[in-house]
Amino acid sequence: MIFFSFLKHFKPPRSLGFTPFGAAVVLLTVGVGLAAMNTGNNLVYMVFGMMLGLITASGILSEINLRHLEIDWIFPMEVYAKKTFTIRMLVRNQKEKIPSFGINTALEISLNQKKNEWVETNFLMVSAKSQKNSDIQILPEKRGELEIKALKIETQFPFSFFKKYFIRPIDKKLIVYPQLIQIPHLSLKMPYAESQTADHQKGFGDSFWGIKEFSEGDNPKNILWKSSAKFSKLMVRETEKEREKEIFVTLLPEEEWLQLKIEELEAAISFTASFLDNIFKQGIAVGLISNDFIQKPSTDRKNLIQIFTFLALFSPKKGGSRQRAFKENWGEPPLEILSLWKKQ
Repeated sequence: MIFFSFLKHFKPPRSLGFTPFGAAVVLLTVGVGLAAMNTGNNLVYMVFGMMLGLITASGILSEINLRHLEIDWIFPMEVYAKKTFTIRMLVRNQKEKIPSFGINTALEISLNQKKNEWVETNFLMVSAKSQKNSDIQILPEKRGELEIKALKIETQFPFSFFKKYFIRPIDKKLIVYPQLIQIPHLSLKMPYAESQTADHQKGFGDSFWGIKEFSEGDNPKNILWKSSAKFSKLMVRETEKEREKEIFVTLLPEEEWLQLKIEELEAAISFTASFLDNIFKQGIAVGLISNDFIQKPSTDRKNLIQIFTFLALFSPKKGGSRQRAFKENWGEPPLEILSLWKKQ
């Protein structure tokens, strides 16, 4: 155990692999070396030495090429299924005078814990004390969790004999939101969103509430001059507070969701996200309820993103219904989005 622990300190910081051309060169070098030993010809020894020198130089220069590089990346704020997004890779060369050539960077990604895939981009040259960036285009096929597991930095500089690289683990996860699609305009004309309704309390709005004496902070535009003349003091008009336009949808009853095939489930989730996105863009508060999730209606973008996050990871399951609890706490029952989707 002590011996193996000691060997860890001498483990090379880079991994090395042959290219087809490099493998051929090494085999040819071995053949020339054997020929030199068999013949004793000085010219063959000289060629053998030159070939060994090239291999050694390749290893040294590739090591220098990879040293003092810093890699960074910029991920997008929002990622949607069936829509290409960009990861920007940044390479900084911290060397004082020596540029780096032929740098290849790759990310190992996995969607919903399935098959890993490497996506890569190349940098032809990064000058000393400078930075360059390049974009990686990724098209996620489905909603879910996109995990970025590792970063690989590789070079074949200078002679393409070897692939010298090192891998750094990354623990980064992106949520791929459901695909946003075009939906029929009729689906957006819901009675819940047609007009604002009075909230039966004083506040900002258009409906008349009452008359009061003018005080500091009141809007002079609301002064009623006839009433002011009648009472010999400034009187202002008060308005009735209006409730915000809102739509609350539900993924209940989940028994119906459980009966959907995989393709139907994805289409229904995509429709739900697209419906809420369209409603939200109209300035209407949106909310969602399921067995294990409640997001009250709001016009805050963060609220919509939380709903998208839930939909991205949603999988129907059996459980106690919250329909009754919702009705007791918020009054009107929410809109069953699955019924609306089936009507399309």
